Amino acid sequence: MVTIERKGGIDHGIYKSRHRNGKRSADEGNREANDERKASVKAVRTDHSSIFEGGNRRGRNSLYALGIALILGALVSVGLAGQAKGAPGPDPCATDSTSYGVNAGGGRILGSEGIFCRDTADMPSKYGNAAEAGNRTFNLKPVATGGPAIDMSDPSIPEGTPEALFRTERWDPGVLGGLPTEEMSWKFPATPGTYEVRLYFAEIWSNSNNPTGATCCQGEDQRVFDVNIEGGATPELDNYDVFKEAGGGFKGVVETFTVASNDGTLNVDFSHVDGKNNPAVKAVEVLDAAEPGNEAPVFEPVEDQNATEGEDFSLDLQASDADNDSLTYSVEGLPNGLTIDPTNGEISGKPALGSAADSPYLVEAKASDGTDTGSESFELVVSKGANPTISRLKPSGKTRDRTPRISAVVRDADDELGKSDIKLYVDGRARTFAYDPDTDRLSGVSRRLSYGGHTVKVVATDEAGNTAVETSRFKVVRR
Repeated sequence: MVTIERKGGIDHGIYKSRHRNGKRSADEGNREANDERKASVKAVRTDHSSIFEGGNRRGRNSLYALGIALILGALVSVGLAGQAKGAPGPDPCATDSTSYGVNAGGGRILGSEGIFCRDTADMPSKYGNAAEAGNRTFNLKPVATGGPAIDMSDPSIPEGTPEALFRTERWDPGVLGGLPTEEMSWKFPATPGTYEVRLYFAEIWSNSNNPTGATCCQGEDQRVFDVNIEGGATPELDNYDVFKEAGGGFKGVVETFTVASNDGTLNVDFSHVDGKNNPAVKAVEVLDAAEPGNEAPVFEPVEDQNATEGEDFSLDLQASDADNDSLTYSVEGLPNGLTIDPTNGEISGKPALGSAADSPYLVEAKASDGTDTGSESFELVVSKGANPTISRLKPSGKTRDRTPRISAVVRDADDELGKSDIKLYVDGRARTFAYDPDTDRLSGVSRRLSYGGHTVKVVATDEAGNTAVETSRFKVVRR
């Protein structure tokens, strides 16, 4: 009777001869495995006396290794089949908040978004191709027993991610028993839609972990590989150097991608780069990436405003929309006489007469993109404005002229007055006159007056309705 015992986590000879198209010879695989993957598999008798040791030896030992590889593949396949048995139920790797999470090389663990399921050598994840890709995992020694801690300071790492997620890995040996293995890949059932794929990396293999004495992987340009998601023409990670991207060894880093999956399966495929060390991953996470929600329009700040009754007023409101939606403007709280153009946000018009009585106005402007509405509030103060002024009204005092000349200076500080804004009265009766707006001068000649006292009055009203009245009393006397 013979039992099989697998040595845990022997990583990771340099991958030299296997091209990205997967072509290589068995002899080349034998040579590399012999030099670089020793002590990966061990078969013992029931009395624990060794009959074979070493990942791949020349001659007849190759046959042992090949047989062992076939046995291991069968065992893993049985394990995977066992996982698939049983009544259908909720996928333990799919929760309400995460689509899938796999803790590569490690046990079940709670992450920042949900559960990462077990993916150990004796119970590989059903979403990976462990049996076909060599079923290699590695566990870093715990800190309590002298293992190094993982630096979790990289901003790419989601908040709440446990350090333990970076202490195990699944890696792709490329060769097993002298024969090429499949490249490591993951296949997740996925309804058509958009997904966020997170790949967790850290370089946790070092010489102190390596019983073969090979030098790897605490340095740049040692472990380099590609990752392609959904089979695109260009890999999402091309010649990816974990040590370099993480900024050193034992430092976590997470690469995140948003991808569309439309064929029912979301594929994550790793592949070797010639002359570089084997691909390795600490965890794979696939999240449902719902379409980004609509963002409400945002106004440019608006300062408090001042306006005058009857005077022209204009204010251009400016709002932007991150989704580039067309905007419709509206406003609440304006005084009578002012309106807003719904297409461009311009407030214009003249505050109605009497609107100053209810001042100030709290105005709320709104911009809608059809789904959400942004708003901006400001205060509008409406005043009556200055009254027109009337000065140098003549005649005054005594005059011997029974048809005296009438004159005055009539002006308004805010507006240019016209003749229609002015009225002239002599003894209560309207009289004709002339008015020059350039000089602000009113002039006229009274009808023949009787001897005695008389009154001349000028009334001026500007566009805001502000009114000025000036009266002069004079007396016509005999010569």
